Amino acid sequence: MARVARRVAFLAAALIALAARPGLAADDESERAEQAFKDGNRAFAAGDFHAAFAAYRAAWSLKQTFDIACNLGRTEVELSLARDAAEHLDYCLRTFSVSSRGEVKDAYKRFRELFARVRREVAALSVEVRPTGAEITVDGASYGLAPLGHDIFLAPGTHRVRARQSGFRDDERTVVAEAGGTLSVTLALENALAVAPVVAVAAPPSATKPVQAAQDAHAGGIQPRTIALLAGSGLSLVALGIGVGFTIDASAAHDDAKSLGAHIHQSAAGGCTNAASPDCQELRALVDREQQSRDAADIALVTAASVEAATLVAWLVIPDFAAAKKAANLRALPVVGRAYSGIFVSGSY
Repeated sequence: MARVARRVAFLAAALIALAARPGLAADDESERAEQAFKDGNRAFAAGDFHAAFAAYRAAWSLKQTFDIACNLGRTEVELSLARDAAEHLDYCLRTFSVSSRGEVKDAYKRFRELFARVRREVAALSVEVRPTGAEITVDGASYGLAPLGHDIFLAPGTHRVRARQSGFRDDERTVVAEAGGTLSVTLALENALAVAPVVAVAAPPSATKPVQAAQDAHAGGIQPRTIALLAGSGLSLVALGIGVGFTIDASAAHDDAKSLGAHIHQSAAGGCTNAASPDCQELRALVDREQQSRDAADIALVTAASVEAATLVAWLVIPDFAAAKKAANLRALPVVGRAYSGIFVSGSY
């Protein structure tokens, strides 16, 4: 739980820093990405591929560069994560540094050979969408906006490809991926206005005094700003609880994967030479579970902080109708006499 508390505190501090000093926050992210990259290199050199994977993933979440993608893909090959390795090695080769130095060319050649090796274990899918700008998802996971400009790599099996864009009806296809195969899908989105019935919306009977109408509607009930505070705080607590739960689950999966990985490396095979073995499949499932839980925890904790910030803004922005109603009931009359003059104020407050 102490680890969770530190993580939440760090997240809150990071959000405040991002809001106050965007330039410094970007520099800090680069420094943290570089440090995580160095940690991954040390762990990989020591043979701790799980720690290297976690470090490279952390660096990749902060900064997407070819060197991080190359080393992350190389580590995923060691962990038998062929689909993820193909995705990151493809990015590595597409964005690799242009240099005439021999060591750079040699490194590029090694990563290209490594990519060719894992490419035999996955399928490559190219997706064309009309119109452009639509979001492309595969099995619910987003891969960006069309046109992507690169292939999507799939594990063998059945997958659902979907394109969606505001104002258009979704289009989707089911594809069957085979190891080493190549697939192509074209999705065409129809304009939602051309197929959906037009719904008439009646105008409000009176809009001459919106402020007064809002005051009358809420004079005897709960104020909108109070509703916003209660709802926002409740949602923030729910998101925080979800984030904590996923963080605990990720830690448990990491511990299980580390123990199983040590067992596999000490076995007669000396590692996952046979990716189809039950232990290797279980190891991959644990690694996937750890990463998915960490991603979900990050999303939940960021959501909690964002909702809480939005709740505070709503509390400050939404007017206090009760106070406005009371202020509107005050009346001021000028009073002038032989010996004095002034203003007579009456009403309720």
